[in-house]
Amino acid sequence: MKTISRIDRTGLLGISSIAVIAALGIGASSPALAQTSGQQSDQTLGATASEQGIGTIIVTARKREETLVDVPLSIQAFSAEDIERRGLDSLQDLVIFTPGMNFQNMGNSQPGRYNTGIRFRGLEGSASSPSNQTGALFVDGVFILAGAGSIPFNDVAQVEVIKGPQAAYFGRGTFGGAVNYITADPGDEFSGRVTAQYSPSYGSNAFSATIDGPISDSLSGRLTVATNSKGSMFTSTDGGELGAERTDTITGTLLFKPTSNLRIKARAQFGEDDDGPAATTFVPYRFFGNCLIGTPVTINTTAGSFSTTLRQRYNCGAVPVIPVSNNTSFYSINVPTTVDPSGVLNIRDVVLGDFLGLPDPGTPDIDGFGLRTNFQVHSLVADWSLTDAFSLSLTGGYNRRSTSAVRDLDGYDSPGWVSRGFLTLKSHSVEMRANYDAGGRWRAMLGGNYYKQTQEGDIDGGFGVFTNLFGGPDIGPGGSVDNNRIKTLGLFGSVEFDILDNLTLSLEARQQRDELIGISGRYGTTLTVAPKEVYESFLPRVLLSFNPWQNTNLYVSYSEGTQPGIVVNAVAALSPAELAAARAIFPNLASSVDAEQLDAWEIGWKQEFSSRAWLSIAAYDMKWTNAKGFAQVNFRSPDTNQFKTFSAFIPGIAKVRGIEAEAHWNATDNLEFHATYGFIDAKYTDFPSSGLNALFGIPTGTSFQAAGNQLPRNPKHAGSLSATWRDDLNEEWSWYLRGDAAYFGKAFTDETNLAWIDSYETLNFRLGFVKESGLTIEIFCTNCADKKGWQTGRRLIDFGDTSPAPNFFTNQGAVVQPLDRLEIGMRAIFDF
Repeated sequence: MKTISRIDRTGLLGISSIAVIAALGIGASSPALAQTSGQQSDQTLGATASEQGIGTIIVTARKREETLVDVPLSIQAFSAEDIERRGLDSLQDLVIFTPGMNFQNMGNSQPGRYNTGIRFRGLEGSASSPSNQTGALFVDGVFILAGAGSIPFNDVAQVEVIKGPQAAYFGRGTFGGAVNYITADPGDEFSGRVTAQYSPSYGSNAFSATIDGPISDSLSGRLTVATNSKGSMFTSTDGGELGAERTDTITGTLLFKPTSNLRIKARAQFGEDDDGPAATTFVPYRFFGNCLIGTPVTINTTAGSFSTTLRQRYNCGAVPVIPVSNNTSFYSINVPTTVDPSGVLNIRDVVLGDFLGLPDPGTPDIDGFGLRTNFQVHSLVADWSLTDAFSLSLTGGYNRRSTSAVRDLDGYDSPGWVSRGFLTLKSHSVEMRANYDAGGRWRAMLGGNYYKQTQEGDIDGGFGVFTNLFGGPDIGPGGSVDNNRIKTLGLFGSVEFDILDNLTLSLEARQQRDELIGISGRYGTTLTVAPKEVYESFLPRVLLSFNPWQNTNLYVSYSEGTQPGIVVNAVAALSPAELAAARAIFPNLASSVDAEQLDAWEIGWKQEFSSRAWLSIAAYDMKWTNAKGFAQVNFRSPDTNQFKTFSAFIPGIAKVRGIEAEAHWNATDNLEFHATYGFIDAKYTDFPSSGLNALFGIPTGTSFQAAGNQLPRNPKHAGSLSATWRDDLNEEWSWYLRGDAAYFGKAFTDETNLAWIDSYETLNFRLGFVKESGLTIEIFCTNCADKKGWQTGRRLIDFGDTSPAPNFFTNQGAVVQPLDRLEIGMRAIFDF
């Protein structure tokens, strides 16, 4: 019997990383003061060491301004100054310093920025779409449907990462947590900033220019243009470049203050992503797996423990690191006869031009492998103070994101599956709130919101070219669609009462109604509109906060989150004979899954020891029911003798426990240290996974059972250690030296826990010089030790398998995203 090791590396950080940071005495600065909502810090990167403590950091996680020490939630706040000091360009960079949050551009198995995913506290679903994620992004309180990998930090004054269910205030999509970008307000005086960055390592570059100031006595404006290009760090075997990304944005903001008690802020952002083929690759276990066919294993099934042998070659342990490669140009496919049922293609050789000539789905034009997206993010925020006690707030938003992508979906050099994907996302939202706070023992808020979204296109495929999956080449304009229309109505409110001078009880709740209409079928044909699904939810949160001493907060909370269920139209459309045949192979197959439920407890301690040191610790315990498990259903119809294949969902249960900690210490006036740590113990308690039956040869009528295994794609241990040294050079110039070391533990690729992405450490350094006149010059390196490995990975079917057809997805592997390589560059900032 083969023993499969599950022992992770011990320790929070690699010994080498800690030693370098400690020896040099360099690293992260404290989170600088998060200015009053929307106000951007005007401090320069080389300012004197911060004297600010946790009690002066202002956050808006509960739709009002509170200090970080007072709010009884697990939150991390990053000001604009802090983002610049850390050299963060996007949400993916922020993950390094945010234990408990996970974000990669590769949300599921789709390469690049096509279907990104935000996850909190190990809540990883088997299939994630823009409409079904466990974490959500907001910009000025407006929900952003997808696009978290595109929106830059150039115009952001503060980022708040709020962990745990946030439905009471933020509503849809905040099952496990929320990220809120608070954008910068225009200033009352004329000012501007120009930032330029270049790295010769791979040609990465960035440029942004901002100008703001008064237009009239009551109106001010701000305009930012930015471009950010990431160079290609990898080359495929066909010679194409992998990993190049570019985002261009223009953002305009108007702030109107006609009276002292009314402010109206309108913001519009237009952007475009223009990416080359993504830097992902597929590791086929039939070539690289270390567990051969016939390897004995003992697993759990729905019928109990089961001793068996592997029926396909698999990987037991860390996914091997291989060269990053996939197809970046189209290959010829010889087609002896017309195989396209619509007759659009009647050719012998399929080339890229023919592929791009398929019917236009109305998304951006694209002329080769890669991705192109046009996006808009608009918001309107108004705050009106009626009296010293009463105020009204209005928030409205509109977002649109339209994407085209040509992708090598088998993920490696095999001529297996190329797709032209398309996806259009649109959302509208409006929210109104009334607030009461007379400065006494109790405070209250009542609000309502309306949200509407439309999703059109395809998540997994699009127009596909398959070579050998269904018995021969299949070339189609008929890409399957993942369309939906969602309306959400919410009524929410809170009452907060000071039971004692140092003991506060908060009661918060949301009554929410989700209406969902799913639309399925193949593009270019008559689509099937499913009956409307309605989900009613009452989502409470109770918080008790105790302040035994000044700058001390001990709190406990209970909260609930929900995700709408799902109706599997493909299952509902099966005939009785087909349903019986499918359930003989997939016993847990159901036509619908009820709404997901998350019950979460959290206790926390926030402590400021002086203006020089503070600590924040939170522990949580959560139960996740009706967690959607994903299975690819493949069987032969007894009615037509044709093969059928579709995606199905199977409900499961998981228990999640963990700890999050953040600490800061101003050791001297020149030296600052910062550290974070996260521990996640996320395990299934009931999770049948029929899609893995073939791997283990499980008898018909039972399924693989993942109970006791860890949820995939989230490290059990993660943390960072940072330090900054700053000093004066002379009367005009100062300098700083900064280093950041981060550690990520191993993360399983799937629910079997047989294969995992190995743990890794990264090390970054920055050396900067600051002139009092507003000029900053910086030299930096990222991944300075040039650590090679995988950042994330997920089990995927081997679509490049050319075994006798139909291969029907028998062999497995892992689609992986590599760590960015070592980059050395320069950055210059000029404030005027």
